Amino acid sequence: IETDRCEENPSGGVFVNQIILPTMCCFNSSGLQPLDSTSLVPSLCSTKTCSKTTRHPTAFWLIQKEHQGCDCCVYNGSLVPDGWSIPLNRFQNLTCCKGELLETALPPLSECQIQNLTYLIDTSGSMHKARPIWEPVALELIDVMEARQVDIMDYTLLDYVTTVHVTTTTSSNAVFYDAVDNLTISGGSKEHTFAGLLTALEMSNCHNFICVFTDEIGDDTNNPVLKEEILIRKTLTKSELFFMVMPSSETHTHETFQEIFADIGHVIEITSNIDAVMDVVDIMKASKICTENCTEASIELVIPRPRTLQEETSPWITILRRGQYGNNVALFSDAAFSEYVAGFGDENEEFWFGLEKLAKMTNNSVW
Repeated sequence: IETDRCEENPSGGVFVNQIILPTMCCFNSSGLQPLDSTSLVPSLCSTKTCSKTTRHPTAFWLIQKEHQGCDCCVYNGSLVPDGWSIPLNRFQNLTCCKGELLETALPPLSECQIQNLTYLIDTSGSMHKARPIWEPVALELIDVMEARQVDIMDYTLLDYVTTVHVTTTTSSNAVFYDAVDNLTISGGSKEHTFAGLLTALEMSNCHNFICVFTDEIGDDTNNPVLKEEILIRKTLTKSELFFMVMPSSETHTHETFQEIFADIGHVIEITSNIDAVMDVVDIMKASKICTENCTEASIELVIPRPRTLQEETSPWITILRRGQYGNNVALFSDAAFSEYVAGFGDENEEFWFGLEKLAKMTNNSVW
């Protein structure tokens, strides 16, 4: 292809400059394209390549179908078919719709049924410093559950430092969100992690969804009796347990958390994992919470085993213990009614069994 261009001579005057372009080119809206160059045709879901064969004296566009149908979209330099979708953020997908990339809501998870969503948040002093890490994750998970339309009946916020007690119980997503957002880190040196988990598993006879937010292992996690009860109750109630952990020292590494908690629930490190909430949702989607109905009536809960100070089997069930263990002298007098319902204290020291557990335990048989 020859073109003539009028150019000015620096020494004066003008002249005609003739340029000969290569003839083995293809032409599109951007101009001439060399052999082997490619371009996308989203409307046809095809790629076209500038080609030449011995049967064709000139170059031509060779069109190759990439996807069935029409109205594809271009994403990161590639064709994606109509209906293609990818997560854009925690709440939206990027979806190809008739040739146009649109931000769409994530599909609902209304098939997932949670009877009680419980947060056990460590309120020991170190969690105040770690608040910028755990609080956004805790609140984001509440928002995601709401946005994905997970069927949640009740919410519970439970403190397990010093004593195990319920601080908030509600059927309102907004009330629960505010309770977490305004949680006071009161401090304390003793975390009753396993005792707290047992209390959380007793919130409902089916489909408990429990998240523990902590940077500590806990002071009762070496108790095999408590661990066995947690595993039994978790299985019977088709519940899911998540340990949202923040490794804080050489003695509290991610590997340590895995060693203690991995056979009880899912250990998710939240210090640097920006996808922690999505990981929780993905695990939940594959669990019985989303794949099996909550057959509450068919579940017979295990009655807590009798325990002595030496954790020996005994014909007696201790429902109250008082003594000189260095506890707060107002442990019983300052306890709220909700704590007397749920139970509180250390089962190896001073404690109250709990009205709710007493009611469940004595509901059957002769006492």
